[in-house]
Amino acid sequence: MTEAIREDIRTAERAFAEQSTGLALQRRELVNQQRAKRQKLKEQHEQRRVQETKERAARLHTGMRGLWQRFTGRYGKIKRENERQAQQARLRDQGEKESLIAKQLADRRTLQRDIREAKSAYDQNMKELYREYASGE
Repeated sequence: MTEAIREDIRTAERAFAEQSTGLALQRRELVNQQRAKRQKLKEQHEQRRVQETKERAARLHTGMRGLWQRFTGRYGKIKRENERQAQQARLRDQGEKESLIAKQLADRRTLQRDIREAKSAYDQNMKELYREYASGE
């Protein structure tokens, strides 16, 4: 009978090893995917920032038109509006980044919970098997 229990222990250990390998692979894939998404978002934000900066800069003229804007007071108004829009863009981008990070943390917590549950089930199973082995059943 003890040989059967030993075989059950080896089977449980192999099953857990396979399961933990699968979960570790899932974790690595998740980390890589999340890293790629954050990098892509960072690049999109940078491209959008450059484009929006060019658009805002184009509103401020140089030369005679720039002098006229300054003379009429439009330059200051445009400059303040540009600064306000730039701040809004920074806040928008920061919000998008924080939203992505919050979602990724939730995904990671779910996977970590699965890993903890698998480990806990394995530990409980092994305790029961070793109790059986110790009692000689």
